[in-house]
Amino acid sequence: MFFLLFIIETCFIFSPVAYCTPKEWDNLEIFTYPDHRRHLDEALSILENMEKIYGKNVLKLCPYIEKTGDQYKALQEYGKAIECFERSLRLKSEKDVHVDMSINDTRIKLSNIYFYRGSYRKAEQMVLRVLGNQLDTLDEESIEIAKTRHVLAGLYRWQGRFDEARDLYKKAIMVLESHNEPSLPYCLKDYAFLNFFEGKFLRAEALFTKALEAMEKREQEEGKAFLDTPSFMAYLANSIAAQGRLEEAEEIYQNFQDMIRKRFGKGKFHEKIYHLVIGKFYRNCGRPIEAEEHYMYVASIFFLIGVVPDMTPFLEEIAAFYREQGHFEESEIILLKAKEAVEFQYGRDHPAYPVVMHKLGVLYREWGRITGLEKKYEISERYLKESLQRSSQFITDLHPSRNRLCHDLAVLYHYEGRFDEAEFLYRKVLDNYVKAFGPSFVKLRQLLLDLSILCRTRGNLEDSKELEKWAFNIPDIAQWVE
Repeated sequence: MFFLLFIIETCFIFSPVAYCTPKEWDNLEIFTYPDHRRHLDEALSILENMEKIYGKNVLKLCPYIEKTGDQYKALQEYGKAIECFERSLRLKSEKDVHVDMSINDTRIKLSNIYFYRGSYRKAEQMVLRVLGNQLDTLDEESIEIAKTRHVLAGLYRWQGRFDEARDLYKKAIMVLESHNEPSLPYCLKDYAFLNFFEGKFLRAEALFTKALEAMEKREQEEGKAFLDTPSFMAYLANSIAAQGRLEEAEEIYQNFQDMIRKRFGKGKFHEKIYHLVIGKFYRNCGRPIEAEEHYMYVASIFFLIGVVPDMTPFLEEIAAFYREQGHFEESEIILLKAKEAVEFQYGRDHPAYPVVMHKLGVLYREWGRITGLEKKYEISERYLKESLQRSSQFITDLHPSRNRLCHDLAVLYHYEGRFDEAEFLYRKVLDNYVKAFGPSFVKLRQLLLDLSILCRTRGNLEDSKELEKWAFNIPDIAQWVE
């Protein structure tokens, strides 16, 4: 492990590559790091030993149970993680009335896992339970209550309950500011996103600026640089870019590039990874030459150490760029490498596997659309359906990733002229999005436009106009927040 980190931190400086051939991508090896499964096995072994010593229903087991739950969470096996934290919570509730703070910590952890799995109502109920306990026992202006309000506000924002979230953010920020609490920048940033999702761009910009200033102030007070500070700068730049002020946003990204070079050192791991953000900016701006330059600088990590399974999302972003540029073979090889890495490290029963399958399905769909090769449509449908089947083990039907998957399958049916099947899926996703996230959810915009086109194709002009009108009332910001 130490040897790998040494290699990453002292790697050679790569010049940006203008173009990588399929052969270069195909020659990449698979590098197995980190080994979460081994950490889980160790946690399970320790827990088993503790159970033999103390029995299976004692409070002393809780730290070991929760460490096991943390490892399941790292593996994205949310169902088993939930079982661990629910077991710990049950023991704490039954065995000791003096562990309120510990119980609250466990409930917050459990709510996070419910959220990741897509069980949003359960996550909300758990946080409300914590907040109720805190309001009964703590001062209204306590930092603990402010932090819980911040968590609850995030859940409400995600569900499109903006007014409820706004009130909670304001209360939390007021307390966090008065205590100069280190978590203040994150609360400001999340409140900025609330305004961004509502289309209140100037207000969002002001809050992103304030969040960045608060982060920089914290760095000065503590005398050290934080890994998240460049991300705050990117949030600000994207909020400006969404308003069409691309030159101003690009200037911020140039400062961003200077910052990461100074902080991490040119050619070092974190400096390279942050170029993915810059590449995405140029991709969104329709400037593929600049985008590819930054993407290939990130890709040089893989050419040095091989394909790391936990870093496949970065490969998926690069593959999506190549797909959009019509370089389908390159995109295919990159995604197949990502699939190979996940399969080699974790197997097909890991949540990352259906994600890669989803990306491959979209690739083959667009490949078929552009080239007219119907065989690519057949491959696309196979991958998308398998991804849909496998993902059901890990996330709920309300989870955005699962609905995006259904949306992409509907688009495939739409292309093939299978209009009944396409409309059924479009409307299913529409119902799920509105149910879970409200009528202004950012991902609804493209769905509504796709469904509008289908309705117009089928002669349902009135429905088409209504759907289009609804879509245009949703801020066009998806590309800046994904």
